[in-house]
Amino acid sequence: MYSYENFKEMLNALNEKLIEENLDMEIYAIGGFAMMCNARSLGFDAREISIDIDSYNQYNETIMNLIDKVADEFDLDERKWLNTDWRNAVLKAGNGIEDWIIVTYPGWKWEISSDVNLAKIKVYYANIEGLFAMKLRAVEDKVETGFEPRLNDVRDLVSILRLFEEDIDNIKNETIKSLLDSFPISKKYLKEVISKDR
Repeated sequence: MYSYENFKEMLNALNEKLIEENLDMEIYAIGGFAMMCNARSLGFDAREISIDIDSYNQYNETIMNLIDKVADEFDLDERKWLNTDWRNAVLKAGNGIEDWIIVTYPGWKWEISSDVNLAKIKVYYANIEGLFAMKLRAVEDKVETGFEPRLNDVRDLVSILRLFEEDIDNIKNETIKSLLDSFPISKKYLKEVISKDR
């Protein structure tokens, strides 16, 4: 598991290798790293570690090899510290990535990171509303099929709710309110989690 600062060091190392190869790349981050970026941009408490950077875009073989070299340089246990597994899973299911994101996660858009500002790497991350929709769907799918949701998903949702106000029934942000109403099972589950924490 790596911290935000760990990821910045890895990205700096990757940037140096891209300079040597005269290559540019973009990262469109979702998941844990995107939560970290949002937390720093919007000023709220969120998880401090993640296992990897999930990126929605695809990279050529040369860039993938450079990502591997960074893993070697830092002696990483997690070889796929920057990967496109999420994108590949969506495509395998027969979905067009852009259309699927917009339909599946209302309110989604990409923010550009001003904190990770490198010569050869541009970092974009899913906005807070898009992440909220993604996490709500993940919890809904788990609870609906009788499984316990991933703890990180629940913690991320609670962190976002605390940013917008903890009272689920009186959310002022219309997108967040609409998303909660679209996922009633997740809404009920979160209300129970928050009431237990009080």
